Amino acid sequence: MDARSIELREPSASGEIAAIFHETVTSVTEPQSTVISKQMTHHKQCISILSRNYEPLHYILFFPNGTAGWGLSDLEDHPNLSQIAWYRSCLYADNDRRFTSLRWLTCEYLIDMYLCAEEQQLSYIAREWEQLIDHTEDSDEDNKDNYQLLASFIGSQSWASEQMANSMALGKAFGKPTFFCTMMFNPNWPEIWERLRHGQSASDLPFIIGRVFKACLEKVLHILRTCFGEREKKYLIKVIGFQKRGFPHAHILIKVRVIHDTIHT
Repeated sequence: MDARSIELREPSASGEIAAIFHETVTSVTEPQSTVISKQMTHHKQCISILSRNYEPLHYILFFPNGTAGWGLSDLEDHPNLSQIAWYRSCLYADNDRRFTSLRWLTCEYLIDMYLCAEEQQLSYIAREWEQLIDHTEDSDEDNKDNYQLLASFIGSQSWASEQMANSMALGKAFGKPTFFCTMMFNPNWPEIWERLRHGQSASDLPFIIGRVFKACLEKVLHILRTCFGEREKKYLIKVIGFQKRGFPHAHILIKVRVIHDTIHT
């Protein structure tokens, strides 16, 4: 890839841009892998992301003893866990605090493993689409690469359109929301400070942030669902977003039936 530098001369751009990438990068659909080459024979071996050796070879500090990671294997000692469940178990069972100590490497590991899970779903969808085209009589060779992600794939255009359509339908049927609430993440929460080490900030523990924020959000939603007493709740819509530093926040719309008191004169 041709490496080029970008110079931002606008003073207001300092510290306000999180990342810059070219649109052609998004056209790359090949899954990531690790390549091992022998110095004598120059023979190259590609380690797929489905291999149990991908994680210990790529993240040696997390697996110093060569412990096998997640992968497709027929071994009996391999835990029967899904890909996401495997990563979650590694983070939750962090007894030696490797993931909470290595800071930025942990963030890179989380992003990499999330992308691995996404690539598996996209690869499965691409294979199923190719088989569907091959079994279609009027199949066109150009349509093999022109498949659309279904609404079941979170983050796809169909998924976003369906979520927006459902929200607009609720507003049309029951009227505009009564309350608009915003819940922000606070890095000074005691649940966060208890896990921080010297020199660390809340941004260094993204998986702790996610767990704490989800627990607090569930409490807030429970309060909103029960604080109006006998008033009938029509709908509740929430949208979770992330700031540049990785801190989440939630926007909540709630519609309740307004009870008008009758004044007798």
